[in-house]
Amino acid sequence: MEKLVLDSDAWIKLYKSGLLGKVCEAFDCMMTVPVFEEVVLAGMRASYEDASAINALVVQKRARMLPRWGIKHHLPVIGNGEASVLDACVRLGCAAVSDDARFISLLEKRGVAFHTPASLIVGMCLGKIAGRKEAAEALGLLRPWIRESVFQASLKALED
Repeated sequence: MEKLVLDSDAWIKLYKSGLLGKVCEAFDCMMTVPVFEEVVLAGMRASYEDASAINALVVQKRARMLPRWGIKHHLPVIGNGEASVLDACVRLGCAAVSDDARFISLLEKRGVAFHTPASLIVGMCLGKIAGRKEAAEALGLLRPWIRESVFQASLKALED
């Protein structure tokens, strides 16, 4: 089972796609403490629906909380959530999930494997974890929050 550390944006976008539960079943999904604070604690204070649903995955142990480690990669181009994801991926030798272009550029420079929410959905379809129709519907739900070029390329990848 592939290990994934998701940043805040990835948790929220995969929730919006309707496939977050399936992602947590198919992969070992991990959350850092700073990401939990951003997504769940701040989200619950603001009464965001996704925050409660994501918290439920942690409570049900369908998503794994990582211990609070000191952040080694304090960089001005990324926030604490992304820095904690980078640190966890380096420490654990696993892939990140993010849709933040600056963070992805940094992951590439550091040689850290990554997925975007859209590429993860396509990969789940190609890996027979999600059906083609289910993946296309998930991408449709994600469309308002991703670049149009990414949406179109992801749909095309489902057709190939």
